Amino acid sequence: MERDLTTGQPRHELDTESLLRTIRFTSIALQQFWVEVQSFPLFLTATDVLKNSSIHDIEEILHWLQGSPSWGDQVPDAKFVPALGQAATRKHLLEFFRDVKNVRTICKELSTKLSEPLKLESVHSQIIEMIHRLEESLSIADKYSIKEINSIDLKQKIQGIEKDLRETQQIRNFFIQLSSISGTPSVQDASEAKEAFKAIQCMNQIPENVIIWRKKQILDPAQKIRLEAWRDRAKPIIELRKKIEDRFQVDSEVDVDRLYKLIAVFKAPGIFSSFKAEYKIAVEEYRKLIKPELSKKARKETPLEMIEHLTNWINYREQSETFSKNSDAQLFFSPHFKGIDTDFSSACEASQWAARIRSELFNSPEWASYIFEASSEKLALVTSFGRKEGDLYDAARVEELVDQISAQKDKLTKIAESYQLRIKDLKRLADNIQFIHIPERTRFSGLQEILDRSEEIGFLTYRMDSNQVLKAGIKEAYHGANTDLAPLEKAYFYAQYIDTALIPPALKAALLTVQGPQRFSDNRKMVAQCLPALSHAKEHLARLEIAIAARQDSFIFIGFREFLDKINYTLKNPGLVNDFITFCRGLPKRHGTA
Repeated sequence: MERDLTTGQPRHELDTESLLRTIRFTSIALQQFWVEVQSFPLFLTATDVLKNSSIHDIEEILHWLQGSPSWGDQVPDAKFVPALGQAATRKHLLEFFRDVKNVRTICKELSTKLSEPLKLESVHSQIIEMIHRLEESLSIADKYSIKEINSIDLKQKIQGIEKDLRETQQIRNFFIQLSSISGTPSVQDASEAKEAFKAIQCMNQIPENVIIWRKKQILDPAQKIRLEAWRDRAKPIIELRKKIEDRFQVDSEVDVDRLYKLIAVFKAPGIFSSFKAEYKIAVEEYRKLIKPELSKKARKETPLEMIEHLTNWINYREQSETFSKNSDAQLFFSPHFKGIDTDFSSACEASQWAARIRSELFNSPEWASYIFEASSEKLALVTSFGRKEGDLYDAARVEELVDQISAQKDKLTKIAESYQLRIKDLKRLADNIQFIHIPERTRFSGLQEILDRSEEIGFLTYRMDSNQVLKAGIKEAYHGANTDLAPLEKAYFYAQYIDTALIPPALKAALLTVQGPQRFSDNRKMVAQCLPALSHAKEHLARLEIAIAARQDSFIFIGFREFLDKINYTLKNPGLVNDFITFCRGLPKRHGTA
């Protein structure tokens, strides 16, 4: 084999121009894929993952992401994820799950008594019934002069709670009227009333430029990355237009084909081409396109500089037209799509506003949906009615009323319990008149069974309280047997899935964080957009392998950045193409193996 006299490397008998063209196309495909990969927020966080990764390594991670569950939707409370990333903490949590479920099973066996929430629609009947019973007892107490019962004090308490009940009824009537005229969600209890007032306040604060962008695809949190991607895709075209507008008179009608013809004239071969009449006419036409204030400076431009400026103009025209005709963009931003002049800023602001609304109205998604979907006229109707009728009410007042009613109810209940001690005497004095209904307490079948089961509960509770590793891991979420297990179970399964996955440690560290589940889902949704670029890159690598006669699949197992750097270096130094061929032919099928 002949050797190069300059480098001493083997000289390969290949069509150099054809090979360099294949290498250049491969470089473009790899660069496009690399841009797609670097757009993943996950790889920006876990920067070490891409340092020495091959295309095969990156492809494995992408397929793993695509085949995984959408954890962002399944783990709503991710604050437990960092602690559960430790296998020891997960082991303690499994033991805790077992103990809690055992305690709850025992308690269910011992008692079936249930309690109902305090609702605006039923609070009247509950309290008034108790007032009626207590008033009945007061009449008997007064009749028989039972001094232990202070009738004056009790009557004052009854009058106070009746006043609060009337105000709660006014609040309920307010929401009934509001729902009838504007179709807002119904309000049944105090917690819903507080959320409703918060929702009305949110409607009062909607930015004007956001109202028209309340479209499902814009407000969907799953589409946030797609929205920002379109904005970022339009940005370089807008910047390119700025360069063109600074230089040329873009308002003049110039056909793209004419720009191509001017470039062809400036590229004409021959050292005397610039003396031809066609060249001089093209220069004059080019200068007419330049802004008058730049005409003197334009006279000093070389053909290469003129070609560069005209190429930028053509690129802008073609990219702008392609963007404007993109059916996905038209559908996504409909009906407010205006090509690169679309108001991406307001659309992104609408997406951020929707995220704040979902957070503010986390406990009342039906109100958030109403704000997102209601017409502008209905929103205006709600806010105007709220200002007209609801000035005296807000979330704080509802909470204050409910606290007052609950406190009064507790006081009345305690008074009723204290009267229970006098039930026998009162019944005898009232000639067996049943003046107050006392619910019977839950009865158990046997005292010994209660004692045995109570001791078992005590043992399990002690074991739970002694688990310091678990308590340190879940912190304020720990409430013994009353701990809410649902968010812990979801966080557990997510942490177990990530910790046992065959992925780089840096990737695990980035996903085993509070932001991990949402970060996982956001990146998972981007995989489908990246796979075409991956397939395109692998196709060009396969062509390059054939052109160089390298081993099949040898390129996808070498470090991506290392290989791309060698390709770019070869393109900058075409004379070293033989070195590149020798390097490629020396690669094993799997990098690092024989």
